[in-house]
Amino acid sequence: MELAALITLAILGAVLSLLSSWDSIHKKQKMTPRGKLVVALNIFIIVVAAAQYFFTQKEIETKENIAHARFDSSLNQVLSVNHQYYLEQTAAITEALGKYGYRWDSVSRELIKIVGDSSKVKVIMPESPVLRVCADGLRLQEKREFQYTFELRLCSYQASCTNIRIKTPSIIRDSLGHVFGDSISVTKLPADLVIPKDDGVVRVFSVRNPYHVRFENINILIEGTYMNQDKNKVFTINELVGLNLITNKSAFLIGITRDSIIHKMKEIGVYR
Repeated sequence: MELAALITLAILGAVLSLLSSWDSIHKKQKMTPRGKLVVALNIFIIVVAAAQYFFTQKEIETKENIAHARFDSSLNQVLSVNHQYYLEQTAAITEALGKYGYRWDSVSRELIKIVGDSSKVKVIMPESPVLRVCADGLRLQEKREFQYTFELRLCSYQASCTNIRIKTPSIIRDSLGHVFGDSISVTKLPADLVIPKDDGVVRVFSVRNPYHVRFENINILIEGTYMNQDKNKVFTINELVGLNLITNKSAFLIGITRDSIIHKMKEIGVYR
C-alpha cells in the first residue's frame, strides 16, 4: 500500500509537470530537449521513490531480525538460569530434610519420616494454594492496527484460592525500538472469585498501539496477595512473565533480566 501510494504521487507529479509545460515541451508533434528532460526527471523521481520504500523496509526488517536474535539469546539465558536455580533449590531442600530424617514424596505430596532402614511414618501436611501464571499463560489473542489483545491465565496449584488482589504493570517494546508502559485491567477480579485446585481463570486485556507498528515483546509483572479457600491464610504472588511476539514464546523472567525490566517499569512510571 505504501509503495503504491508513493508511485501514484510520483506519477501524478509527472502528469502535472507535463500538463503545465505542454506548450514548451511539445512542438510539431516532436518532443523538444526540454520535454525529454522533464519526462526523464519524473521517471527518476518514480524510481527514487520506489527505491526509498524498499530500502526503508529492508532497514526495518534488519532491526527486527537483530531484536529477535537478542531476545532469543536473553530467553535462553533465562531458561538456563531457571533450570540451575531449580536444581540448586531441590538439592538444598532434600539435604535439609535428610538431616532431620524426612523425605518429601513429590508424587503423593507427603512428608515421610524415615525410621531405621525399613519402617516409615507418613505425616500428611496441610495443603496450601500456590497461585501462578500457568504454563504458556500469556498469549496473543488478537492483533489490530491500533491495539493488541492478550489473554493471561492464572492457575491455582495444590489447593483452591480466593480473594485475589493483584496489580499488573506492563512494558512493551515495538519493532522500531519504542518502549512504553500500559496499565492493564486484569487486576479487577471479583472479590468472591474462587480458583479451584489445579484449575485456572483467564483474563482478557488490550494494549494500545500508539505508533501503529508491530509489537516485539510484552512483559507483565503479576504482584499481590491471595488467600486459601477458608480465608485464614494470606499468600503472595510476584512473577514477571514475558511474551516474544515474533516467536510467540513466553517465559518467566528472573535474575538480572527481571531486575532490568522492573527498573525500566519504574523509570517510565508504570510501577512503584
